[in-house]
This record gives sequence, structure tokens and C-alpha cells, in this order.
Amino acid sequence: MSKIWKVTFKHVYGQNNQYSYTDEKFYYTEKSLIKNLTKLDDNTGTIEVFESDGKITIDSYLNSLKRDVQLESLLEVADESAVLHSKFIEIFTNSKLDKSSKNSILKEWELLPKTNDGEVKKFFAKNRNLFLLKITNTVEWYHILLSLYNYANIGDHKEKRYGYDGSKGHYVKYDILITAVTEEQVKNYKTAKEQIKKEKSLVKKIKNKK
Repeated sequence: MSKIWKVTFKHVYGQNNQYSYTDEKFYYTEKSLIKNLTKLDDNTGTIEVFESDGKITIDSYLNSLKRDVQLESLLEVADESAVLHSKFIEIFTNSKLDKSSKNSILKEWELLPKTNDGEVKKFFAKNRNLFLLKITNTVEWYHILLSLYNYANIGDHKEKRYGYDGSKGHYVKYDILITAVTEEQVKNYKTAKEQIKKEKSLVKKIKNKK
């Protein structure tokens, strides 16, 4: 069993040692630990000892984490959400998005704790432009997206840039178009949103009758 030592200490400096700040260092052998402890100006710090059973590969760790996330999701995520997650991944995986971007999103999804609503919302908010504009433009896709995250609208993907304006003699902020939204995307997005609105209204009426 290997050990790691974390030393938190006060580093003193200045002509009369009138200045100090807290610092920390890690040591991976006891020999290097002892060697450096003798060099400290102040011995009022602390030492934390961490023990490890051994090393594992990054791949093994990630696979273990994925299994834990999947098991937790199967046990705790509501059936309705689980179905939406499954449909979301199916359509996303079969999209024409470039392989690198697709693999990056899929890896992030695999490690995402589906039971944590906050983390799930952050995932969909962060990838807003990708999901709304670059996967597919079907009503089904937008229906799934809007059921998972309440995107307020759909529009062009623009980013802010700074550039020098010769006529004004200084740098100005301006928008640059990254991806333009199409009429069909807007139409199908609105159709999906209206469908969800009607579905929620129907569910509400049924509950009120009970």
C-alpha cells in the first residue's frame, strides 16, 4: 500500500521574517518528505497521510464510473425520463454530426448523473446551439429536446467578437454568425412546442377531474 503526504506549512520571508503565507506540497516518498521537513522555517503546520491500494488505468476508472452512473440512473430515474433519454441518445447517435463532436458529447452523457436535475439542465443549456441547429430538424427531435429542457426559443447561433473600427478609431464589439437557423427548423420547433403545451394542458384537465 503506497502513501502520499500532504504538508501544509507557513512560508516565512522578508528581512526580519515579518511576512508569511500558507503553502502546501505533496510528497510521494518518506525520504523526500523528511528531507524537506528539515528545511522548513516553521514547524507549526500539518501533515495529512493518504493511502492507496494501488494504481488503475484511466480507462478502468472511467468504465467503473460509467457503470455506477448507469446503475444509479436505472434505479432512480423516472420511467418517462428514462424513455426520453433513450430516444435522445438514439437520434443523436444516428445524426450526421462529425465523429469527434459526437464522441465528445456521448462521453459526457455517459458520465452525467441523470438523477441530478441541475447537472442535466447544465448539459442541455451548454449544448443549446448544437442540439437545436446541428443534429436534425424533425418535430420528434424538438419534442424530445423540449421535454428534457425548456429552451425558450430557437434562433441563429451568433458569437461576440472584438475588432478595430477605423471609422470610429477604436475597438468595437460585434456579432459574427456561426450557424443560421432555417425556416423549417423554426416551423418544426414551434410545432413541437405547441404539441407539448397541448399535452400538458390535457394532463392538467385529467388531474382536475379526479
